[in-house]
Amino acid sequence: MTVTPIPATDHVVRYVGWSLLLNSRVDGNAFVRRRKARTTEPTVSVNWLEVFGRDRTRQLAEVRRCIHLQRGAQAKFALLQTGTSRRHVARSLREDGYPELQMGFVHAPRKKKDNYPEDPSHAGITGLPDPGADPEHAEYVGDLIAQSTLALYPARA
Repeated sequence: MTVTPIPATDHVVRYVGWSLLLNSRVDGNAFVRRRKARTTEPTVSVNWLEVFGRDRTRQLAEVRRCIHLQRGAQAKFALLQTGTSRRHVARSLREDGYPELQMGFVHAPRKKKDNYPEDPSHAGITGLPDPGADPEHAEYVGDLIAQSTLALYPARA
């Protein structure tokens, strides 16, 4: 599989279930790598909007159509601009004396699976701390990414 970096000017959305929404804000745990069984997922899944052109309404409609999960009625998509999020995290870590991360946003399309269509917009946030090794650091970085959320959109139309 070819992994392509997403340009700093482009946008991604992260699916956020209702339990990770605090009023009109995203809980930083939405951006922490999930632990499954005995492993931790290598990335946090997001969807690259510009894969579907420049019209935001069309972009979101396409993500809703092809995302590989069931969307909750109160769930949202958290919008990030990749460059803005990376700069915010890097600056905050530096100011607070944490080591630099190699955080990135990479395109990783998904093939058709079961009842889900192919997802050409699937992507991931890479270089995030392992919550099994350092949960406090992972949560702090998740909070920083959440702070860079530009907007929230309904996960269902």
